[in-house]
Amino acid sequence: MKRGNRGGGKGGVAVPRGRSPLLPCTLLFALTFLPSFAAGQGASGSGAATVAPGTAALSPLPAVAPAMVASWYGEPFHGRVTASGLVFDKNGFTAAHKTLPFGTVLRLTNPANGRSVLVTVTDRGPFVLGRDLDVSEAAARELGMIAAGTATLRAELAPAGAAPPGPAPRLAPAPAVPASEGGAAAEGTRWRIQVASFSDAANAARLRDELAVSGLAAVLEKAPGSPYTRVVLADLDEDAYRAAMARLDSLGHRAVLVTKTSPQ
Repeated sequence: MKRGNRGGGKGGVAVPRGRSPLLPCTLLFALTFLPSFAAGQGASGSGAATVAPGTAALSPLPAVAPAMVASWYGEPFHGRVTASGLVFDKNGFTAAHKTLPFGTVLRLTNPANGRSVLVTVTDRGPFVLGRDLDVSEAAARELGMIAAGTATLRAELAPAGAAPPGPAPRLAPAPAVPASEGGAAAEGTRWRIQVASFSDAANAARLRDELAVSGLAAVLEKAPGSPYTRVVLADLDEDAYRAAMARLDSLGHRAVLVTKTSPQ
């Protein structure tokens, strides 16, 4: 096939001297009107602008950075009760965050490979400096971050009504609370739970703050002359004691020291 040359000649268009060519006028018309026509038609020519599937109703996260450093957790925590009271399933699509309300559904995207997944916030964490999010093993596999262990993800609120794949997380059964000495607790009984004791006061303060994120108002105690700082839940009535024991169990704090403080 012969190619037309750019300067006229064979295959070109001859324009008589002294007359204005029509071609520039045609181009001027196209440049003036075609952009607005194309915008009205959209990329597909259907008459409406098109967007990537699943992104039309996404919203920015309120007061949370959209880029999050995420890690993942799996087998050691599989079957344990999360801070929300739901059982953690490494094969479910869930996540842990320090402050987002439980039940928040996020769309996470790994910019390194373009893969996305929906997760539900069911837990608190991670409590590691420099990390913002912990995702389940299944979500990490979908995002392609299993081998690396961590990834910087883009996080957005999922569209209203969107739900992650797979079964919904199940609620943990109410834990049995051991009966106190001498049978049922007397009316007015108060309880004290020592969660842990540290020689480094900074570690004690860190645990206190972690418990606060999970709704447990712990205080720090240091006996005179002792090098240890204790993390304590003090002056709990029967209902608060049972709730605190359940929450501590869900967070993995099972070797706690319980004391009945009153009546004498």
